[in-house]
Amino acid sequence: MMAWVQAETGSFAMGYYLMAAFMFCAGVLVLTLKYKVNGAAKKDVLLDAKATVQPTAGH
Repeated sequence: MMAWVQAETGSFAMGYYLMAAFMFCAGVLVLTLKYKVNGAAKKDVLLDAKATVQPTAGH
């Protein structure tokens, strides 16, 4: 991708800006996703990190 942007614009700077924009959008997307367990959204994901997961019936 960097080579294509450099060939189109004549500068590597635009490629770096484009990569930064894509990484920023990916980070925002990840932060907006909800953590779900068995279809129900968890509220305190970090507090549950140390708890053991018990298998549920039918899974």
